[in-house]
Amino acid sequence: MPTCWQECHAQRRRLGAAYLATTQGSQSKSGLLGDIYGKTVSATFTVTGTSPVFWYNTADNPCGTPSSVRLFFQTRNKGGSFVETNYWWSNPISYQLASDGTAITLNAVVSGANWSDLYGHFGTGTYASGFEHAASNVTMIGLAFGGGCCFANGVGLQSGTATFHLDSYNVTDTPPLP
Repeated sequence: MPTCWQECHAQRRRLGAAYLATTQGSQSKSGLLGDIYGKTVSATFTVTGTSPVFWYNTADNPCGTPSSVRLFFQTRNKGGSFVETNYWWSNPISYQLASDGTAITLNAVVSGANWSDLYGHFGTGTYASGFEHAASNVTMIGLAFGGGCCFANGVGLQSGTATFHLDSYNVTDTPPLP
């Protein structure tokens, strides 16, 4: 029987893309990639549509968490070996997908207590050094769509229509004011 992680990635292959992300060069002036440790990642977006019913594959995915979007970043190791602490999702900061047309902003300070890795471990304690390495060497950043136990297994529409409009995505030196 596959692990939840294996099943989540199998679901993503069946559903299609689960990310809205960039891998632009880390020398870019945008400040999105490279060292974001201790900074704040923010995304503002709207979802509009007509009676959408958002869907993700629930087979072998028993958690029951509704379809949602959350912040995401990753790094890669020299040599290309797999390491679970290369992949991080804002947790619990997320938005349950709905189409009310309201501007939604997600904010997460890049500290280990606000992010969990591929296997669900927060970036604290034993996982703090892996988190710090990834957050200091970001090679991809954006949003992830998922549901159930999986933060990036992909989300689709069972019925209705929906448009996801990303208004802004920023990495800033200081947390935004309330």
